[in-house]
Amino acid sequence: SYLTDSDVINSLTYLITQNNLFNLELEIIINNPVIDLKILTKHLATLTNLPINLTFFNFDVNYLREIDNNKVKFTTIKIAESFVENLSKNEQQIAFISSIIFLAKSLNLKIITEGVNTEIAKNIILDLGCEEIQGLLVSQSLPAENISDFWQQYSLKTIFS
Repeated sequence: SYLTDSDVINSLTYLITQNNLFNLELEIIINNPVIDLKILTKHLATLTNLPINLTFFNFDVNYLREIDNNKVKFTTIKIAESFVENLSKNEQQIAFISSIIFLAKSLNLKIITEGVNTEIAKNIILDLGCEEIQGLLVSQSLPAENISDFWQQYSLKTIFS
């Protein structure tokens, strides 16, 4: 895993500080079941000291529980798109997402839900207390050069009304 490679962490730290990439949102995706959590915690603690936000993605309570939270400060939990699929038809899925949101709020973490592609999903997610959404309902993925045009063309009122 890249997060346990000291050279990767050192390079990332250098790039962020030298280029003043402050307020950057860095998504941490842990998908390796045999990752060394002590090394991971050490490297995430290094990133925590930077003026960036760490988002915990691929939500897995086991990793969150094992990482030393006194050293690593996540600012955001991102709920994966796979949890949102067929949301309107699945009470268990709604209860599960509600539990994630409750946990995140109790830890004072921001919550972003990915894959919100329909009005029904948007309404359910917002009613559950999620603060931010991503998905085709808001916009398709955009190349960097088109983001400015997107913000000029659309306002948040347009998206959330």
